[in-house]
Amino acid sequence: MLELLLSRLDRSAKDDGSVTTEVRPTGHAGAMEANHSRSDTRIILVNSPAVCWRQPLNVNECIINDVTVTVEQLRLTLIVIKRLAEINSDLSVRVFPADSDKFYIVFTMLGIISLVTGRPGPSGFGSASTAEQVTQGIDASNLTAIITGGASGIGLETARVLALRNAHVIIGARNMDSAKEAKQMILGENESARVDILKLDLCSVNSVRTFVNNFIALALPLNILINNAGVMFCPYQKTEDGIEMQFATNHLGHFLLTNLLLGKMKQTAKESGIEGRIINLSSIAHVYTYEEGIRFDNINEEDGYSDKKAYGQSKLANILHAKELSRRLQEEGANMTANAVHPGVIMTPLMRHSSLLMNFLKMFTFFIWKNIPQGAATTCFVALHPSLKGESGKYFLDCNEYQPSAQASNQLLGRKLWDFSNKFINSLSKA
Repeated sequence: MLELLLSRLDRSAKDDGSVTTEVRPTGHAGAMEANHSRSDTRIILVNSPAVCWRQPLNVNECIINDVTVTVEQLRLTLIVIKRLAEINSDLSVRVFPADSDKFYIVFTMLGIISLVTGRPGPSGFGSASTAEQVTQGIDASNLTAIITGGASGIGLETARVLALRNAHVIIGARNMDSAKEAKQMILGENESARVDILKLDLCSVNSVRTFVNNFIALALPLNILINNAGVMFCPYQKTEDGIEMQFATNHLGHFLLTNLLLGKMKQTAKESGIEGRIINLSSIAHVYTYEEGIRFDNINEEDGYSDKKAYGQSKLANILHAKELSRRLQEEGANMTANAVHPGVIMTPLMRHSSLLMNFLKMFTFFIWKNIPQGAATTCFVALHPSLKGESGKYFLDCNEYQPSAQASNQLLGRKLWDFSNKFINSLSKA
């Protein structure tokens, strides 16, 4: 199946006139030789990940599909390819264009490779592990968890598995009919499950505040906050508050929600002695963003907007938020952690805004992508596993820690985003 897909994509690339760049390892580690005839090339990685560059660039930088990144960022993006190459040194892996409308093909290829390898990492789990497997034997009966976007996709699977492990689950959802169906599904499987649903629309500041007030009124503790909800590849549009939709939903809404719930989480951790955990769902797409990372000066501008880069920007913000929050919690001495996760490449309702992507993937989803139980595994692992006690400010992929991009690791950028988000929220509150 893998070879069939590669051959089909290869023919497609030739049909649209793209030029091949072949990259092979040279005689010593870290050095690569590249031959290319024009800038809109695609890259073929033979036996191991490699670097393709074009002039003029510094020696420690490269350009991949018209995106300037550091060599370290490229290495991290292709880490699943490296894993596969290490398993089978004779295997040739091809990666196709990530620029603009073809960005989804890289997602597809990474999904194939990650799923094909499935080998466990240092944690004992890997891309093939499911949410139930990574939480096997864990009793969460003394925990309460909020899951945004818990009515569908990996959010629903996360809610189901946490309820299966006896946690009290609060599902925050925009569509209450879907939330009711999700609750009934969980109860149908596990009649003793503790599940509540509350309306939450993350692209509305008023909705976020109302959700928090409604949760506080329940007089429940709060041990775990999973910022799972999101939108993906939206055409340009603004929320009712006048904010670009992907930045508002994926980052700003969760930033406000987290800040409003921090007091409750700190109180719960102090009174119970149980570590509080905050998990932001990010994506490997955080490497594909605007050149400056976050467009602070024109976050809401339509001019220069790219649905793919705007998504990557919001996922970069998720990691920066988790890291900066972790730093602040550690300075306070709070018994809490904050981490970001990449769930994997999964077919979920997030894809609803990209019809081209959906149509292409219909042919291949049965073997390319992670399934929903696998997609929820990393979130559930970071939320519940005892081996991660005290681990904070980290980025996890396939239930193992990985280093994100250089921009995602930039502490100054994280602080700037925190201050920017605070000022943005305050300006909306005064409006």
